[in-house]
Amino acid sequence: EAIATWQYQAGIEPLCKQLGHSDPTVRKYVAEALAKLAPFSVPALKETYRQATGSAEPNAPYIRSAIMTSFQVMLSAQPQHDMADLVQTILLGLTDDHWLV
Repeated sequence: EAIATWQYQAGIEPLCKQLGHSDPTVRKYVAEALAKLAPFSVPALKETYRQATGSAEPNAPYIRSAIMTSFQVMLSAQPQHDMADLVQTILLGLTDDHWLV
């Protein structure tokens, strides 16, 4: 089990870096992949969202939107998991100033 956990976590950071990809199809598949890695991916997604919120990078709204997509997939596909720690980040998404998020 520890090896499986390590393998999951090793793939999370490279995937998070692709959340701002210029191709929306890539962003969608990355968001879905990260959702499948829950709950291991949740801390990295929350931190990536926090960083993208304070960023002036042009792809920051895409990153935030992709993370919201990932959370949506998590909550619909894995209702058995306790995802209460997503609520704060989801609320930030609901109050995001950018129309895309």
